[in-house]
Amino acid sequence: MDWKTTARKNSIMTKEFEQEKDAHMAIVLSAELKSSMQQLSFEALVELAASILVSTRKKGQSVSFHMLGEAEKHFTEQQVKFEPTVIQNYLALINPDKKDSLFTSKLVTSLKHLPKGSLLLCITSQLDQKLVDSLVIKSKQDLQIALYSIISKNDYTSFHQSLIESLRMHRISVQILSEDDLKKVRWEVNASL
Repeated sequence: MDWKTTARKNSIMTKEFEQEKDAHMAIVLSAELKSSMQQLSFEALVELAASILVSTRKKGQSVSFHMLGEAEKHFTEQQVKFEPTVIQNYLALINPDKKDSLFTSKLVTSLKHLPKGSLLLCITSQLDQKLVDSLVIKSKQDLQIALYSIISKNDYTSFHQSLIESLRMHRISVQILSEDDLKKVRWEVNASL
């Protein structure tokens, strides 16, 4: 009951609230293994994706999972919810692409169906201008975007820092993980923008 409006208009008025819908989350994992990247980093990417899937599933959040590489694989919200062992088995057996699979272009073309307001959580080992351009394009589609990238401390440069600043200027959340972070017993995932 909206008491102030009722008194002002001299008739009964109620407050109507738009029902908040649980925002959809799309987790996107890059299947590329660049020559400078070690197998351990790829395994960490897979483990991070699996951990986020388990966490969001337990919370009952609407989530889909997408593996973009030479061979794309997409798991719907229903599959994530009701077939978690199928996804776990897939992740346990996945091998990275040894060649450039055009992850960044597939990121733009393969995920056109996401509802407005969705959170796109991109997990990759690459951080280059092509990825930044692809994420900026996706951000213009009314999506919230968070990027998790694994980069060795030795490979992290001022160029990477400028790319991160560019992403943040477009309201894209960025979390960089190094080998020190990978050695931690427990990771904390923060996808909030």
